[in-house]
Formats: sequence, C-alpha cells, structure tokens
Amino acid sequence: MKKIIPIILFLMCAKTYAGININASVDKNRIAFGESVSLTVNVSGDISGLPKPALPAFPDFDVYSSGTSQNISFVNGKVSSSITHNFVLSPRKTGKFTISGITLSVGGKTYFTTPINIEVIPAGSSQSVPAQQKQSMGSAPETDDRGMFITAELDKRNVYVNEGVTYTFRFFSSRRMVAAPQYMPPNFTGFVTEDLPPQKNYQTQINGKVYNVIEIRTKLFPVTQGVYELGYASLRVRVQDFGGSPFGSIFDDDFFGNFFGASQEIVLKSKPIQVKVMPLPESAKPAGFSGTVGSFNVNASVDKNTVEQNSPVTLSVAVSGSGNIKSISAPNLPDMPGVKKYETISSLNIAKSESNVSGSKTFKTVIIPERVGVLKIPQVEYIFFDPGKREYVAKKTQALSIKVVPSMDVISGGGHISGKASVSERDIRFIKTDIGKQNDSRLWNIASLLLLGLSAALLLSSVVYRNVILGNIKGIWFFGKRKALKKFLKKIGNLNSEQIPLKEYYGLIFEYLMEYLSSKTGCQLTGFTLNEIENILLEKNLPEEYVIKIRNFLEEADLIRFTPDSASHGEKYLSSNPSENLCALIKKADKVWKK
Repeated sequence: MKKIIPIILFLMCAKTYAGININASVDKNRIAFGESVSLTVNVSGDISGLPKPALPAFPDFDVYSSGTSQNISFVNGKVSSSITHNFVLSPRKTGKFTISGITLSVGGKTYFTTPINIEVIPAGSSQSVPAQQKQSMGSAPETDDRGMFITAELDKRNVYVNEGVTYTFRFFSSRRMVAAPQYMPPNFTGFVTEDLPPQKNYQTQINGKVYNVIEIRTKLFPVTQGVYELGYASLRVRVQDFGGSPFGSIFDDDFFGNFFGASQEIVLKSKPIQVKVMPLPESAKPAGFSGTVGSFNVNASVDKNTVEQNSPVTLSVAVSGSGNIKSISAPNLPDMPGVKKYETISSLNIAKSESNVSGSKTFKTVIIPERVGVLKIPQVEYIFFDPGKREYVAKKTQALSIKVVPSMDVISGGGHISGKASVSERDIRFIKTDIGKQNDSRLWNIASLLLLGLSAALLLSSVVYRNVILGNIKGIWFFGKRKALKKFLKKIGNLNSEQIPLKEYYGLIFEYLMEYLSSKTGCQLTGFTLNEIENILLEKNLPEEYVIKIRNFLEEADLIRFTPDSASHGEKYLSSNPSENLCALIKKADKVWKK
C-alpha cells in the first residue's frame, strides 16, 4: 500500500502539468559563411492533432524544410503526440544573428520558444568547426557482452554539392532474435536520399565468432555546402534471454526456450559521422551550367524523318548516366527559325545498383516546322560537373535533319471540284417547273400559309432569345467580370501560407487565379494548356507584359504542385507570402485590361 501511494501522487502530478510543449534547437551556433545550420522544432502535448508552429521572419537566412516526423501514443486511454519539424538555414551574410521565438497557438493560448543566437564568420576560418565536433569517417566495429553491435560509415568524407555519397549501416548479431529488428536511420537533413535495395543478409566471422549481418545502404546527395554531422542511427531488437528461466540451464536450447525463455529488448546506437560538402569550383564554370553533377551522356532523336508542313514532330533529348537523376535540369534548345516550339515534358528512368544510382531523364518537345524544305536541328549542348574528373564537361548531341514536304491538304485542295459540281447538278435536276397546275393551287396555298406562319414564329423566337436570354447571359457575365477582382483578392487574403502545406497552398492560389481569368475572359480556362491560356489572354486584349508574368507564375505553381517528394528534398519553406506579389500584379493588370 505504501508503494501505491507515491505512484498515485505521481500520476496526479503528471495530469496536472500535462499540456503543450514547444522547443527549438540548432546543431551549431557558429558556422562559416557557405555552411548551413539544422534547426529542429519539437512540439508535444496531450492532443492528437498538433498544429504547425509559426516561424518568424528570416531576413538573414534562406530557409528550407527538410521534412517532419510524428509520433502518437495511447497510454491508459489517454492520447499524447509529438511532431518534429526540421529545417535547414543557409546564411546570406556574415555577422551575429538572433532567431526570434517560434510561436504555437492552441486553444486560445500562445506558446513560444526562447531566441537562438547564431554567429556566421567569414568562409575559410579555422574556427568554423569546433574541435569537439570533429568525428572520424565511420564507427569501427566494437563487440560487447551482448553479442551484437552496429556500424555506420560513408564511402567518402569530402564531396561536392550534389555529388553522391554512400551511407552503409550494418547490424552484426550472434544471438537469436524473437522479432524483426526495427531500424531508424539518422537525420539526413540537408541531403536528398535514395535507398539502394536490396537489403543484404550474410554471415561473417570476427575473432573466431560467427555473426549474422544485415546491411542497408543509402545514397545521399548534399543540397548545400558546409560541414554536416550525420547523427546516430539506432536499431531496436528483441532477443531471447534464458537468464530468467526457472528451470536452469537444462532447458537452455531453442525448443524449450520458445516456451520458457524470456525476451529482452536491446537498443543499439551508432556513432555520428561528419562529412564536408564543398562548393562547386567557380573558376572555369561555363555560362550554360545549370547545376547537374555526375557523369552523363546526351543524345537527341526525332520520331519522324519526313513530315508534312505544319505537322508536329517530337524532339527527344535524353541525358543518361550516374548521379542524382531527379535533379537533371532541362537542356537549352537552340534557336530554329521557322519552327514553332511547345512546352517540354520530362520523364524519369532510374536504376539502382548496390552502391550507385543511374538512369536517364528524357526531355520531349513538340516542334512544328512551318517551312517546306530540309529542317536542320543544330547540336544540343549539355554541361555538367564531373566530380570524378573534378571539372566541368560539355557534351553535344548529333545534328539532325528532317525533310519537310508540302501538306497533302494543300496539294489536293482542288481535286473535289467536279464532285461538288455533280452534286449541284443532281440537286437542280429534281426542281419541278410545273407547279402552276390548277388542281394543285389550293394545296400550295395552304402550304404557303403554314410556311409563312412557321417563319413568323421562328423570327419571333429568335428576337426573344436575342433580346432576353442572351441579354441576361451577357449581363450575368459582365457582372461577374466586374466582381472578379474583388472575389479573387478576398480568397487570396484568407490564405495563410504558414498554416497550409506548400503544395496545397500553391494549388489554391492556382485555382483562384484560374477562376479570375475565366471570369475576365468569359471562357472556362480549366483544362487548357499554358500556351492556349496565353493566346486567349492576348486575344482578350491583356497587354503582353502581364500575360508573360501570369504565365510565369502558373508555370512556377505547376512545378511546385507536381514535383514529387519535395518536402524531403530541401523544399523551400514559405517564410514570406508569395501571394502578395501576385495580388499586386493582378491589380495592375485589371486596371489596364481593355474592355
């Protein structure tokens, strides 16, 4: 009874102090310019739906989201949850800065974190990384009396931005497990990750002892330069434990252990690993370089070698090789006079081996030759940085030729004249000329009156339709046109960029902008391509400078909405509201839009 009382008092105190907690921390308070800081914001409480914290303004940093993790648990019928938001801060200048408190509003109460100080010193300073933070490339195998251990290592300790580095995790065990182990990778903040399947299982011998080994590999592509510390990886495993068996060592075998043996949970943690990410060299950087890193080849092809004038041809440019395939940027197509070009569409083909990521990214552009003759497509140049050679490489495709012949519609345009003439002759052949016979006059008079009455009814209906129905429709559209700007600004004003996920936020802005443009033009623009929308806006007398800016925003919104896995790949967090610039643009466009 005496032991129960403290437990009851503890639970009562726990309930009294249960509530919302928020805290923020950084991995480094002092960095060199060009490095980055990992900001972690943790929110926990006794509710299941924790809101998203509101970040302050970051005028001295570029802020990128690197993902979130969430945990929900039920204990004695009560729910508790925690969510961790991870961000990468890249400084814009040197100096001493303070990150203001991060706020969280729940149930009418506001919670906030304490400010965090960060010092950014000039690049190249020896004081950028404290000595106590320096670690070795990987952790060496260290056995203990538990009969199992883990290791973690990198195949490189110095890499360039966007250069691949392989993280290898190994679990060594000589004991019998009663459940599958649970692997928790470290926090790969600042890296784009690619799993390298399959998981390897094998046996090895260390100091005369046989271990079963599980090996997991992950390819990492650093987003920005700096010195990164990959935190510890952990493994939770449950093994058989015969120490508590009441029958002693007689039953210490697999058969009896399944009935009488107890189990024990063991948590293993690896050592942190440090990696230095170097910036790409500025010297000899070509003007056409767009950030692609790896080893690649480039090839161009067309789906037709002979095509009619004003008919479409698909030009495909494929960039293939090894590296971060998803980050391959589109090539710059050369100018081709007399050719109309449409939007470029890309497709991915990724292959993963034991330690490498390879594949291809193909960019397809529909072109329409407008001139008869031989269309020559010049070489397409593609520039990338090869980390193996430590230099920029420019590769070109082969030049292509397409024979453009006159359209068959033009050639056969006069070939149907005789057919049309014969049809007309056949119609004339049935015209009757003896309609004035006396016995048919009464019948024709009745028919004439009926036709006259029907014509009058049709004329009256058309007048009513034109003046009433079309007038109402036009009036409704004109009224909606005048209200379009006010409706658009009201909807945009109700959005909160810090409370809505990035893809959903841009999706709503895209939807509201399309509604506004549809109201102003009188056309339902949903489902139209960007080229078609651009042509409609120009036809409706919107000045070209505003059409170009609106199209650029629609392209940016589509890129953010449909880019896969952006949240975990360094997607930029909305520290400012992008809708403000859009509202200013639409206000100016609405004033100058000709009626």
